[in-house]
Amino acid sequence: YASARLGIAELLAGGTTTILDMGTVHHTDSIFEAVEEMGIRAFVGKCLMDRDDMPAVLREKTAAALKENRALAERWHGEANDRIRYAHAPRFVLSCTESLLREVNEMASAQHQLIHTHASENRFEIERVRELYNCENIEYFQKLGLTNERLVLAHCIHLSEREKKILAQTRTNVSHCPSSNLKLASG
Repeated sequence: YASARLGIAELLAGGTTTILDMGTVHHTDSIFEAVEEMGIRAFVGKCLMDRDDMPAVLREKTAAALKENRALAERWHGEANDRIRYAHAPRFVLSCTESLLREVNEMASAQHQLIHTHASENRFEIERVRELYNCENIEYFQKLGLTNERLVLAHCIHLSEREKKILAQTRTNVSHCPSSNLKLASG
């Protein structure tokens, strides 16, 4: 809660009026409470990670993660005179099972809500996605039916021409953060 308030204060002081925040795996309500109190406009969601190879402190059982995700969306979407919007937030391909991604897509579609995830942030991630799914990040999202105007992909540093075409054709959004990627030296 204190961290969210500090971050929001810094954003407001810098002139930011709207944020898209992936939130956290635990205590996401605290972020929503801070957003509500501080007056910033926000799209926020619970960070979802359910793959078995994720660190135990971050990994959740699929059903439990989706149950909390649904409850948070029901509680917060449209609050504060519609200043607060829910954005489903599966972390990225390598941290989420296919079943979680499909269910999130169904929830978001039914409620006309955004999905915020990360894609193609670094070369290791891209190689691992290829190994596991025999395709690129964006192609995988397309296979699952996620690529559309409700999907917001953070980063997208290393995209193939085919992936760029998919994004353009499906009107999928990219939120690029050059300072983050410069800091990480990821491309």
